[in-house]
Amino acid sequence: MFDELAEGFSRLFSWRWPSCEGRIVAVDVQKGSGSRYGGGLVLAIGYEFPATNKNYSCEYFWEPASPALALAAKEQLKIGQSVTVRYRLDDPNVNTLDRRIFDDLEDDR
Repeated sequence: MFDELAEGFSRLFSWRWPSCEGRIVAVDVQKGSGSRYGGGLVLAIGYEFPATNKNYSCEYFWEPASPALALAAKEQLKIGQSVTVRYRLDDPNVNTLDRRIFDDLEDDR
């Protein structure tokens, strides 16, 4: 439990982590579990990126404010599309997509 808390706290400062270019390998819409916006739709984004001489495969779950935004984002994100990935230098398994990708999706509404 402490490790999860420490990882979550670390992610608050992910904007300071090094970044690299990754690529989207999967995009899917799933039903949410009732978290932030009452069980709407969640966009699951699979991505890969190279860091510290190794390739990493990860998944990011994004729950936008409306189901319509999740569906629109699914149409905009394409497999093979480049994305910026931020990762912790001492442990690239702790990583996240750069927030700008979601800002761009929300601006396109």
